[in-house]
Amino acid sequence: SSSVTTTTISSGTSSAALEAQLQSLLALLANLEAQDAKQGIPAPGATVTPPLFTKTLYLGVSGSDVKRLQEFLAENPTIYPEGKVTGYFGALTLKAVQQFQKKYGIAKSGDPGYGNVGPLTRAKLNNLIEQGTTP
Repeated sequence: SSSVTTTTISSGTSSAALEAQLQSLLALLANLEAQDAKQGIPAPGATVTPPLFTKTLYLGVSGSDVKRLQEFLAENPTIYPEGKVTGYFGALTLKAVQQFQKKYGIAKSGDPGYGNVGPLTRAKLNNLIEQGTTP
């Protein structure tokens, strides 16, 4: 339910009138962008944050969350040298998660949750993604 406003400018229009029309158009643009934002449509030039991790991931699970995890970890070859993006959390992904956890001091061998993407690991992953930083 958008309306389109047509504005005609004649050659004899004063600069004050042009300024008023410009302000009116800018207000209309802001209104349209606000409507788009309510509908989840990003404004032109807006950065769209990738989906953040919300689920616990562990050996044996599969799906789009695991695929996103693999894609992100693969950005750092020291953490995930194989860089396989399969959507399945197997031995290579487990090893990569463990490397990530050791790098950031989240967990180490023998700790509960070592190799699982639980709350602390998710928080660090999400923080790095929000900052636009590679792992």
